[in-house]
Amino acid sequence: MEQREIKFRVWDNKNNIMINNIQSLSYPHSGIDFDWFLNRSGFPIMQYTGLKDKNGKDIYVGDIVSLDTFDYKDRVTTEVGVCRYNDVWGVFMFHTGEDISEAFTFFSIGCLTENSTVLGNINENKELLE
Repeated sequence: MEQREIKFRVWDNKNNIMINNIQSLSYPHSGIDFDWFLNRSGFPIMQYTGLKDKNGKDIYVGDIVSLDTFDYKDRVTTEVGVCRYNDVWGVFMFHTGEDISEAFTFFSIGCLTENSTVLGNINENKELLE
């Protein structure tokens, strides 16, 4: 069984930049490493889900994703939502609202990611959710 790749990124609220691959980040003389980010506010950490969208782009918690769904007549409906980790169910989910009943579990099994597109993330592209 192949293991899922584990990686994280962090949003720097002060400088408004994304810092990728913080799990391997280490500045020995400055004291900045992965643990440093875990113990600071103002640096929301986003975990890679292990899944990719239809373009091969990594899907992280906090990503804004569009999802094309098809009904029994092959009509397409596109929804926009946020990838979140659900503590209750222990899965990555596609949330179109704050209500847990408005969530798709496709991130937990990856069955619909071929119909998804990462549009941005909740830190850099909040306007996509309006």
